[in-house]
Amino acid sequence: MMSDIYEFFNTEPVTAIVNRPTGGAMFHYSWSEDVKKDDWKADGYRWRSCGSVKDRKCGSGLCDRMYFQVYDGPKSFSKCFTKTAYFRRDCPNSVIISYNGDDKVAADFPHGNATVTTRNYIRTKPSVLRSIESTENLTPAEVYRSMVTQPILPPRNIKQVRNTLKAKRNRGRLSRDALFNLHEFAFDSDFIQRISTYPDLEVGLK
Repeated sequence: MMSDIYEFFNTEPVTAIVNRPTGGAMFHYSWSEDVKKDDWKADGYRWRSCGSVKDRKCGSGLCDRMYFQVYDGPKSFSKCFTKTAYFRRDCPNSVIISYNGDDKVAADFPHGNATVTTRNYIRTKPSVLRSIESTENLTPAEVYRSMVTQPILPPRNIKQVRNTLKAKRNRGRLSRDALFNLHEFAFDSDFIQRISTYPDLEVGLK
């Protein structure tokens, strides 16, 4: 492993992290699109975040750090295989990721919310989820088919595409409380003349 992490930021970066790096591996990951800034976190392992520190000595300079320990079971994690991410303030679009220890202790297991499946959970890259959210006027099946033919890691299945699109729609909707407050405000004042909620929310003002 390179001892001067600070200088490792000057090496040629990669734009993707290999799946399940082995202990002793180190990568200089860089991104040009903001949607890909967190893709380094999806590397095929399950990690527990163990905190972060700022301005720690990293060879010839100072770096911020994030620490991770791998899960070796559904509810347990191990210090035998760890990941450390290093950040330089003057390199905002780069991160150094260092893998240390015995990667064989890492465990595979289904998602914690799964009730019937035995399929091991693999985190989808955040940029893939953002790509799903950016699609317009396509069904989940059409979105999935279009993405599995591209040279990127695709979504897990059509269900993940459907759930991602549903979550996006829900974020854009007014809650029942918000609609109730709007109608209550209209009742108590003469400022609002008309409220229409379908197909889009429209409020007619005096």
